[in-house]
Amino acid sequence: MAKMYPEHPAYCSFESDAERTLYHELKRQLPDSVVVMHSVPILLRPGERKEINCEIDFIVIDPDRGVLVLEVKGGGVLRDSRSGRWYSIDADEQKHEIDDPLRQAQRNRFALVEKLNETPRTRAFHYQVRHAVAFPDCTVGKQYLGPGCDPDLVIDGPAMQNLPRAIERALGPPAHDSRIGPLALEALVHALSPGIEIRRPSLGFALRQTESSILQLTEAQYRILKFLGRQRRAKIAGCAGSGKTMLAMEKARRLTEQGLRVLLTCFNASLASWMQQNFSPREGYGWPSDDSDYHLVVLHYHELARQLCARGGIPFHEPDDSESPAETTRFYREEAPELMLQALDRVPDRFDAVIVDEAQDFCEEWWVSLHAMLADPDQGILYAFYDDNQRIYQQEVRIPIEGEPYVLNENIRNTRQIFERFRPYYHGSEPPVCLGPDGPEVEHVPLGDTDLPTALRLKLDYLFDEERIPITDVVVLTPVRRESGLNALRQVGKWRLSWDRMGSQPDRVQVSTIHAFKGLEKPVVILTELDRVHPASAEQLLYVGLSRARSHLIVLGELPVV
Repeated sequence: MAKMYPEHPAYCSFESDAERTLYHELKRQLPDSVVVMHSVPILLRPGERKEINCEIDFIVIDPDRGVLVLEVKGGGVLRDSRSGRWYSIDADEQKHEIDDPLRQAQRNRFALVEKLNETPRTRAFHYQVRHAVAFPDCTVGKQYLGPGCDPDLVIDGPAMQNLPRAIERALGPPAHDSRIGPLALEALVHALSPGIEIRRPSLGFALRQTESSILQLTEAQYRILKFLGRQRRAKIAGCAGSGKTMLAMEKARRLTEQGLRVLLTCFNASLASWMQQNFSPREGYGWPSDDSDYHLVVLHYHELARQLCARGGIPFHEPDDSESPAETTRFYREEAPELMLQALDRVPDRFDAVIVDEAQDFCEEWWVSLHAMLADPDQGILYAFYDDNQRIYQQEVRIPIEGEPYVLNENIRNTRQIFERFRPYYHGSEPPVCLGPDGPEVEHVPLGDTDLPTALRLKLDYLFDEERIPITDVVVLTPVRRESGLNALRQVGKWRLSWDRMGSQPDRVQVSTIHAFKGLEKPVVILTELDRVHPASAEQLLYVGLSRARSHLIVLGELPVV
């Protein structure tokens, strides 16, 4: 049975019953190795002696003998000897003038040869192409059709009973230059009946589009700083993705450019490192001094306490792994700020402005030390940026700045698809809205019987090998601390994992806890091990974890019910 294009008659537009009959007989009688194509349009570039376009009724491809262009004429056929005109005769004996079928088949053959010679995939091969005509409803027999016709090129009604033999006569015996190899056959089929798939944009393309849109929205958010330009003290509350960190950095940058000494601090060490890297060398960051070109310090609170004590000669003995969690918490919550106050009695370091990001995680004792770092504790500039819903270290938020907060309820960092996943975990007085692009759908990958390393490997293969996402654009987040869980893995498949908090190794996939990644973001986030989230902190961790992805979010396993 021949391989047909189209593969089913329902997909064909037959011009006559003769075409329909020939389609079925070619399919039924010819062997599997033969390819038959029905109704193939040929469009040539304009030029001298070229038929610009035509449509070939059938193309028969025999890998052993070559290619046959077959023109079909149904009904009766008549040629007037004196005028040379051709006519078809319908069932009512009515005559209809038609093109010379033999000459038409020949022209179509020339058009096909021309097309194969100009098509990149087929011009590298040689194809022996011949032409023939089929009169399925007629009996031609030994009737002489004129000096321009070879009887072997005519397939009439009786010949329809043995089409393999008729096709062999038209193509001639097999020859060395008539054979069509597998690559040549593939190229020929693709040229005449290409498979076309208009795909959705690739994930990589979609990410580039959404990242561009998000960047524009972030820059537009700076308008809030103009509104707050004359405010010396302000609380700015915002949902995840409202641009709080970028606004905090921009505020610090603008104050520094005015010649003010500025401290920019936060809770998360990884966030502080990221902010440091995103200030230009000209802006820099370091302790203020009279001979420095810049007056900007960017440190997370614990490192600020550590360095300040070192400058003042105050011992800063941090708890080691042998200490209990309660003792560690007590040290950083109570002792560290007290040691900072002692150091401030010994050093002149003071700031004109203090900018605090992640202010929801600062306890009351820390604010006392931060006020003491202001050159003018009463009139110095103090800004606090916070999100009450990202409170995973404090039971409640107490920011010692009078007045109502300025509320940022427009999410500009995440796509709408991601925003809708974490929005149910937001509990604020003013519901947030998303201004970001729609973006790719969030992927939920049920693990079932698949283990985590295998599921993660498959997803990384897809992102890096198929979608060509840069490895630095992806982070794997887990609620499980690095002493267990994913930390046991150094590699999945060919992908090496790294707990480097900045993800600075371009050949390794960054892995982090949700806690450590709070305040940070990536174009692509893979959330894992969510079944190990503690119920008491599930809402806050899910809110933080889900909102870390800017453009694409992948969840391996099920989201816990909270």
